[in-house]
Amino acid sequence: MNFLPQSANIYWIIVLHDLKYRQGGAAFVVRSLISGALSIHKGADTGWIRGSFHLAPTYVVGTRDRILRRLFVAPPAFLLNWPSMTESLDTLKKQKARLRKLAMLRRKELYDRNKDIAAKTLVEFADDFEPETSGDVVSGYVPMGSEIDDMALLNRFFERGFTLGLPLVTAPATPLTFLGYRPGDALVKGSFDVFTPEHSAPHVVPSILLVPLLAFDRHGYRLGYGGGFYDRTLALLRKQKPIKAIGLAFSGQEVGAVPHDELDQPLDSVLCENGLREF
Repeated sequence: MNFLPQSANIYWIIVLHDLKYRQGGAAFVVRSLISGALSIHKGADTGWIRGSFHLAPTYVVGTRDRILRRLFVAPPAFLLNWPSMTESLDTLKKQKARLRKLAMLRRKELYDRNKDIAAKTLVEFADDFEPETSGDVVSGYVPMGSEIDDMALLNRFFERGFTLGLPLVTAPATPLTFLGYRPGDALVKGSFDVFTPEHSAPHVVPSILLVPLLAFDRHGYRLGYGGGFYDRTLALLRKQKPIKAIGLAFSGQEVGAVPHDELDQPLDSVLCENGLREF
């Protein structure tokens, strides 16, 4: 499975920790992609093979256009260490597990630099929404670790007349349920150490879901934590009524493509510190 989009006007990066690199070094990688690379032949076209960095001045046989059609550079995300095409025979589950480790490190880095700016910027987003009915529900989450803090955003939604909800995990491999929440309500620690309202709180059904994530792509696919709770939840709610699933992320969490299958539910948009990305 390719992790980056197929397109005629972008380039694959030669990932330095690629399996081929581990076998034979950078030269082995280049030769495996372009016949005759790194050797000088009559009629050779000299120039740079470009990536996010320059590997070396390299000689390749053929025209520059042919070369550029076969080499591609990664999108402007954090993909220098993103697993490469040679690892595509692994299962989707193993692929995602490796990507989570990279994405978690990247999000922590972005959080340490931008957490205060992001939390303040996101609040303005709520001003674009008006509840269609008095019972319209926005669900969020109590942030953990390096997740973007959405509590101020939830408070603004509440001020604008929305009912709030927070997710509750009731069992493995099941959709989430949502409990009503008002700013200042007491919270208790639930499954996976996630804070939720007290279980006596009323059950609510959200129309807008604010969703944490590790990474996202330009098609709205989200890399989560592996439990599948939000995928099951979105699949269920979308059968019941129109909803908006909005991921909350730093813009630097965008990747070329998130590996997915038919069970993965795409987001409708992702809200970042620099604005809303709609899909």
